[in-house]
Amino acid sequence: MGTNSAVFYGANDTTINIANNITANSTKFSDVDDTAQFLVSDKGNVNINSGKTLTSGLKTTISGLNKAVVTNNGTLALAGKMGAIGIYSNDSTVTNNNVITTANDSSIAIYGEKWFDIEKWCSWTDNYFWNFICWNAFSSKYSRK
Repeated sequence: MGTNSAVFYGANDTTINIANNITANSTKFSDVDDTAQFLVSDKGNVNINSGKTLTSGLKTTISGLNKAVVTNNGTLALAGKMGAIGIYSNDSTVTNNNVITTANDSSIAIYGEKWFDIEKWCSWTDNYFWNFICWNAFSSKYSRK
Protein backbone atom coordinates (compact mmCIF):
# COMPACT_ATOMS: atom_id res chain seq x y z
CA MET A 1 0.00 0.00 0.00
CA GLY A 2 1.57 3.23 -1.15
CA THR A 3 1.84 6.70 0.30
CA ASN A 4 -1.51 8.17 1.44
CA SER A 5 -3.43 5.18 0.12
CA ALA A 6 -6.66 3.75 1.57
CA VAL A 7 -8.43 0.45 1.12
CA PHE A 8 -11.82 2.20 1.36
CA TYR A 9 -12.60 5.87 0.70
CA GLY A 10 -16.09 7.22 1.39
CA ALA A 11 -16.89 10.62 -0.11
CA ASN A 12 -19.69 13.02 0.85
CA ASP A 13 -22.85 11.29 2.15
CA THR A 14 -21.56 7.74 1.73
CA THR A 15 -21.94 5.06 4.37
CA ILE A 16 -19.40 2.31 4.93
CA ASN A 17 -20.43 -0.58 7.19
CA ILE A 18 -17.89 -3.05 8.55
CA ALA A 19 -20.25 -6.02 8.59
CA ASN A 20 -17.69 -8.85 8.83
CA ASN A 21 -14.57 -9.53 10.83
CA ILE A 22 -11.63 -7.99 8.97
CA THR A 23 -7.85 -8.08 9.45
CA ALA A 24 -5.85 -5.32 7.77
CA ASN A 25 -2.11 -5.83 8.16
CA SER A 26 1.08 -6.59 6.24
CA THR A 27 -0.02 -10.21 5.71
CA LYS A 28 -3.00 -8.90 3.69
CA PHE A 29 -1.21 -5.99 1.99
CA SER A 30 2.41 -5.62 0.89
CA ASP A 31 4.87 -2.74 1.35
CA VAL A 32 2.52 -0.84 3.68
CA ASP A 33 3.54 2.82 3.97
CA ASP A 34 3.02 4.51 7.37
CA THR A 35 0.64 6.99 5.72
CA ALA A 36 -1.62 4.23 4.33
CA GLN A 37 -5.01 3.81 6.01
CA PHE A 38 -7.71 1.19 6.02
CA LEU A 39 -10.65 3.56 5.71
CA VAL A 40 -11.11 7.31 5.11
CA SER A 41 -14.49 9.03 5.27
CA ASP A 42 -14.91 12.62 4.10
CA LYS A 43 -18.34 13.93 5.20
CA GLY A 44 -19.69 10.36 5.31
CA ASN A 45 -20.58 7.69 7.85
CA VAL A 46 -18.52 4.74 9.08
CA ASN A 47 -19.91 1.94 11.23
CA ILE A 48 -18.21 -1.07 12.79
CA ASN A 49 -21.20 -3.30 13.37
CA SER A 50 -21.98 -4.97 16.70
CA GLY A 51 -20.21 -8.29 17.16
CA LYS A 52 -17.67 -7.54 14.39
CA THR A 53 -13.93 -7.01 14.85
CA LEU A 54 -11.65 -4.84 12.75
CA THR A 55 -8.05 -5.86 13.55
CA SER A 56 -5.48 -3.45 12.18
CA GLY A 57 -1.72 -3.46 11.82
CA LEU A 58 -1.72 -0.08 10.06
CA LYS A 59 -0.45 3.20 11.54
CA THR A 60 -3.92 4.81 11.20
CA THR A 61 -6.97 2.61 10.78
CA ILE A 62 -9.95 4.97 10.30
CA SER A 63 -10.01 8.71 9.54
CA GLY A 64 -13.15 10.81 9.80
CA LEU A 65 -12.83 14.17 8.07
CA ASN A 66 -15.05 17.24 7.57
CA LYS A 67 -18.17 16.34 9.58
CA ALA A 68 -17.86 12.57 9.13
CA VAL A 69 -19.57 10.36 11.70
CA VAL A 70 -17.61 7.32 12.92
CA THR A 71 -19.39 4.81 15.16
CA ASN A 72 -17.83 1.73 16.75
CA ASN A 73 -20.40 -0.81 17.93
CA GLY A 74 -17.96 -3.72 17.59
CA THR A 75 -14.27 -4.08 18.39
CA LEU A 76 -11.41 -2.10 16.91
CA ALA A 77 -8.16 -3.91 17.74
CA LEU A 78 -4.85 -2.17 17.05
CA ALA A 79 -2.37 -4.99 16.68
CA GLY A 80 0.60 -3.61 14.83
CA LYS A 81 2.70 -0.50 14.74
CA MET A 82 4.06 1.54 17.63
CA GLY A 83 2.17 4.82 17.90
CA ALA A 84 -0.82 3.52 15.96
CA ILE A 85 -4.07 5.50 15.90
CA GLY A 86 -7.37 3.65 15.87
CA ILE A 87 -9.67 6.51 14.84
CA TYR A 88 -8.39 9.90 13.70
CA SER A 89 -11.03 12.62 13.76
CA ASN A 90 -10.78 16.08 12.23
CA ASP A 91 -13.95 18.17 12.53
CA SER A 92 -15.99 14.97 12.94
CA THR A 93 -17.97 13.01 15.54
CA VAL A 94 -16.75 9.73 17.01
CA THR A 95 -18.97 7.46 19.09
CA ASN A 96 -17.49 4.40 20.75
CA ASN A 97 -20.14 2.04 22.10
CA ASN A 98 -17.91 -0.96 22.64
CA VAL A 99 -14.15 -1.69 22.71
CA ILE A 100 -10.98 -0.22 21.24
CA THR A 101 -7.78 -2.03 22.21
CA THR A 102 -4.17 -0.96 21.78
CA ALA A 103 -1.30 -3.42 21.72
CA ASN A 104 1.78 -1.22 21.64
CA ASP A 105 3.37 1.67 23.51
CA SER A 106 2.35 5.14 22.34
CA SER A 107 -0.76 3.84 20.55
CA ILE A 108 -3.90 5.96 20.71
CA ALA A 109 -7.48 4.72 20.54
CA ILE A 110 -9.01 8.01 19.32
CA TYR A 111 -7.11 11.14 18.29
CA GLY A 112 -9.11 14.26 17.56
CA GLU A 113 -8.46 17.70 16.16
CA LYS A 114 -10.65 20.75 15.61
CA TRP A 115 -14.32 20.19 16.56
CA PHE A 116 -13.84 16.73 17.95
CA ASP A 117 -16.79 15.44 19.97
CA ILE A 118 -16.53 12.16 21.82
CA GLU A 119 -20.02 10.87 22.48
CA LYS A 120 -18.82 8.13 24.80
CA TRP A 121 -15.41 7.54 26.26
CA CYS A 122 -13.39 4.75 24.77
CA SER A 123 -12.94 1.52 26.63
CA TRP A 124 -9.98 -0.82 26.58
CA THR A 125 -9.22 -4.41 27.41
CA ASP A 126 -5.43 -4.56 27.49
CA ASN A 127 -2.81 -3.58 30.07
CA TYR A 128 -1.63 -0.42 28.35
CA PHE A 129 -3.67 2.07 30.35
CA TRP A 130 -1.47 5.00 29.38
CA ASN A 131 -1.82 4.18 25.70
CA PHE A 132 -5.45 5.13 25.93
CA ILE A 133 -5.78 8.81 25.11
CA CYS A 134 -8.75 10.76 23.88
CA TRP A 135 -7.50 14.21 23.11
CA ASN A 136 -9.06 17.32 21.65
CA ALA A 137 -6.33 19.63 20.46
CA PHE A 138 -8.25 22.72 19.41
CA SER A 139 -11.80 22.76 20.68
CA SER A 140 -13.35 23.69 23.97
CA LYS A 141 -16.24 21.45 22.95
CA TYR A 142 -15.03 18.28 24.68
CA SER A 143 -17.82 16.24 26.12
CA ARG A 144 -17.93 13.25 28.42
CA LYS A 145 -21.37 11.69 28.51
